[in-house]
Amino acid sequence: MKYFSNVQSLDDLKQQFKKLAKKYHPDVQGGSNEIMKQVNAEYEYLKKLLHEQVGKRKLKRSKCRTLHYVPCWSTWQDTRRM
Repeated sequence: MKYFSNVQSLDDLKQQFKKLAKKYHPDVQGGSNEIMKQVNAEYEYLKKLLHEQVGKRKLKRSKCRTLHYVPCWSTWQDTRRM
């Protein structure tokens, strides 16, 4: 990867993306539209890889949770009625 290095979690990826966006955004002096397109492409690629790696492990633990860890309320309500 040209712009991202040592990304080990989604939080690391988001932090690095924010720093790069502040630095290379076209509205900022010294920013470039072409560089920002490359940064976005790398970000999307890495985000997809991390979701596949981390998400599969987390989803095996609970069928209720999504990649963003949203609770499944219908299952929770069903267990409360018992």
